[in-house]
Formats: sequence, structure tokens, C-alpha cells
Amino acid sequence: MWRQIVRVAVEREFCGPWLLGELRRQGFEVAAERLSAMLRRMEGDGTLVSEHRTVDGQRRRMYRASAATRERAARE
Repeated sequence: MWRQIVRVAVEREFCGPWLLGELRRQGFEVAAERLSAMLRRMEGDGTLVSEHRTVDGQRRRMYRASAATRERAARE
């Protein structure tokens, strides 16, 4: 699942609820709490960066791949 999250993050910006739905559509069985912890860990290790933004009237944390992650993905 980590690779799938990185792939999505390189392609677009996303919020946790959107990603949760996308992963479930792709057949991953993941709890919201587990995904949230994984996103925080990926942000902590520099894989992702995030910022708070209001989307559809709700405050969301929007994630995207860090510059280093995008560079690594481009080399692969």
C-alpha cells in the first residue's frame, strides 16, 4: 500500500478521506485510523508534505509527494 500512496502522491494532491476511498476501490482493506497513522509516518520521514486547506467547506490536510520523493520516482 505504501507504493500505491507514493504513486498517487506523485501524480496529484489528495486528502485522507479521498485516498481512503480510492484505496478501497482498488481492493485494499484499510481502516481510516491505520491510513491516518501511515500518512503521518510518511510525512514524518519526508516522503510526503502537507498543508491545511478548506475543501468543500471542510478543513482538510492536503498531502503531496515531497520534492525528494518526486525526484526518486522520476528516476525509477
